[in-house]
Amino acid sequence: MKKNNSKPQAYQESWNKAVSIDMEMAVLGAALLGSEAFKTVMMECHEEWFYDVRHQKQFRCYKKYYDLGNTKTDLIIATEWLKQDGLLDELGGQTYLSEQLDKVTTDAHTENYLRSVKDFYYRREFLKSVLRIYQDPMNKDLMEGIIESYQDSQTSSESDTKILKKRVIADMENILKKRTHGYYDTGFEKFDRSFNGMMPGNLITWGARPGVGKSSMMLKIAMRFARAGQSVLYFTTEMSYEETFMRMLTMSTGIENWHFRKRFYKTEHTKKVMDACKIFFNWDMYFNDKPSPTIADVRGGIVSTKCKLVIFDYLQRAEFGEGDNKAQKTGAFVKQLKNLCREFGIVGFVGAQLNRETDHFNTRQRPQLADLKDSGDIEQESDKVVLMWKKNKKDKDKNPLVPDAELIKPIECIIAKNRSGLSDVSEQFIFREQQMSFEEWDKNNLDVGYRQEDLLYDPQNIMEPESKEKSDTELIGVDDDKTGK
Repeated sequence: MKKNNSKPQAYQESWNKAVSIDMEMAVLGAALLGSEAFKTVMMECHEEWFYDVRHQKQFRCYKKYYDLGNTKTDLIIATEWLKQDGLLDELGGQTYLSEQLDKVTTDAHTENYLRSVKDFYYRREFLKSVLRIYQDPMNKDLMEGIIESYQDSQTSSESDTKILKKRVIADMENILKKRTHGYYDTGFEKFDRSFNGMMPGNLITWGARPGVGKSSMMLKIAMRFARAGQSVLYFTTEMSYEETFMRMLTMSTGIENWHFRKRFYKTEHTKKVMDACKIFFNWDMYFNDKPSPTIADVRGGIVSTKCKLVIFDYLQRAEFGEGDNKAQKTGAFVKQLKNLCREFGIVGFVGAQLNRETDHFNTRQRPQLADLKDSGDIEQESDKVVLMWKKNKKDKDKNPLVPDAELIKPIECIIAKNRSGLSDVSEQFIFREQQMSFEEWDKNNLDVGYRQEDLLYDPQNIMEPESKEKSDTELIGVDDDKTGK
């Protein structure tokens, strides 16, 4: 049978859809955003994935210098490499490299860009195979080769499956280095010993009954993130922005909350408020007070703010969409929230309600993971779960660990789940109702915290390091050189 060398019109139309120059530019642009993104592209990408010959040469140049031990690059370094290899003018100069950078929103999408470029490559290979069959339909060897190629394309790529022998040396060097970013503490010293910190990709659930103080706890930790120079996005579903801002001022100044609500101030309050606001001005905090945000709202907020901590307060007020089964919808929302934390490399906090039955617990009973309201997926998807509990007023404890005092609540924070630390342990806190603020309980100094004069904080206590020797980086992990000072 005579071989047909023609190409059907549909082939060219399909071929045009199997090419994305913008996506190839995004991959090469992501490689210039930092050492981690550069390593990812060099280790997981292949030269033949690029359709544009210029991009193949550019990747080959980067790979050469990477194999020589260069693990860091940026626009200036890459420009010099390409200039040395005589490729800069062919690509279009430094201007073209800048255009590649403009295609990238964040290095968190690097693996998504790689996956898309790989998919386009296999589409083109498939189309080439289809054309060969069209031109020579009786060639059995050709058919077997196409089937084998298709099976290879269905195998998980290196962007999905991490090959140990290709990563172990780089990972060993990274693990043995002193951590300078990407690890965060709550700022509560005793609690952090058991909690063992938070890492990008973690989702932490704070469960409590209404009025216990989970919103205040999450807000206080958010303020510590912001003080350390980290970007924070806060979804305040049950409070307006104004209410949240008043809480921040109360926590920072020690001025009782009712002064802000009634606009009734003393002379000394003005300076405290002004000092606090001067410090707030340098913080990178964003608030969304939409009553019922969707998961799309959360994703949009993360992308636009490039936050390192996202807080959703609280889960039961989310907009889940249509459907009758609330447990399934709640579970789906939590899964999507966890996926966002991993995709963008951020820490996520979500507030959740506990079931009403916990209101009737006696002194010996404590809430458990099963007491989280609406869905078992909450505990399954969370990396850490903290259950905040205060004793039932009707059930008097004869020997309380934290004695009762006016306007002060003893709160027990139970670490019910912890993938990276101790679990089934608890720490005692006190919650100052008028100052909306938490402190760790110190049994060796029972009087501290109960004297009225101690309630008037100086803003320095919350928003500045305790001493010159102890920097923000030591108080809480910092993801870059930005310290917020």
